[in-house]
Parts: sequence; structure tokens; C-alpha cells
Amino acid sequence: MNKRTQAHSTENDSGSAKSSSRPLGGEMLLVKIIIVLVGISIALVYSVDRSHAQRSDDRSRDQKQQGFDQQISENAKQMMEQGKQIFRYDTFGDEAYWSGKLKLHQAIQGSKFGGVGPGVSPKTALAAGLKVDMDALISWRRSRRAK
Repeated sequence: MNKRTQAHSTENDSGSAKSSSRPLGGEMLLVKIIIVLVGISIALVYSVDRSHAQRSDDRSRDQKQQGFDQQISENAKQMMEQGKQIFRYDTFGDEAYWSGKLKLHQAIQGSKFGGVGPGVSPKTALAAGLKVDMDALISWRRSRRAK
């Protein structure tokens, strides 16, 4: 027997001795280490490739999401502006009743300003819930000061 192999004698069914050789303990350990290292290397290559592919998928998904978020934000802003315009200027047909039949605007103005009756002070009008367009009021005051 040489140093690298161990000889084992076993008897087979016919009674003759058979010799088999296998690696020594140190060589088995080396083979096991090589197998483990190859497995780790394959796992690392696979995970690096997988994470790279996932990052590129995440980037495209983030770009799409940002596009959607931007579109949603723009639509929300547009809806808010439309809502402000409706709230400030749309009367939903109420002007025909309040101004046409009741002539409420003349009662609020008062006889001093071309209406009827004593009129209503600005403080009372606000307390009653009348809407005031501050942008229009400010521009009206500026135009009056310029005169």
C-alpha cells in the first residue's frame, strides 16, 4: 500500500479477498472544502446578478411611479383651482331667485348706494355668511386709490 491510499480487504461471496482504495482523511477534507467554495462562488454570482436585475427593475418602476405621482399631483392642483373658481363665481342658478325676485343685492347695498332700505354693514354681511372674494376686493380698492 502506498501513503495516499488505504487498502481494505473485504471478502466477497466467493470468499476471495478484494482490495479497494479511497483517499485519506486529509484529501477528503480538501475535496469537501473545494465543493463548499464552488457552491459559495455560484451563490455569490447568482445573487449579484439577481440584485443587479432587481435594481434595474426598481429604477424603471420608480420612474413609472414618479410619473404617476406627478400626474396625480397635477390633476389634484387643477381640481383645486376649478373648485375655487366654482366656489367663487358659480351661483348654480341662485342669482335668478336672490337677485331677480327678491332683489337682495339692493337690500344689502342700501339707499345710500343705489339700493333700497337702510342697507347692511360689511360686518353684518359677513356675519350673515355672504362670500367675499378677497382678490376682487383688493383689486377694487387699489383701483379706487389710483383715482
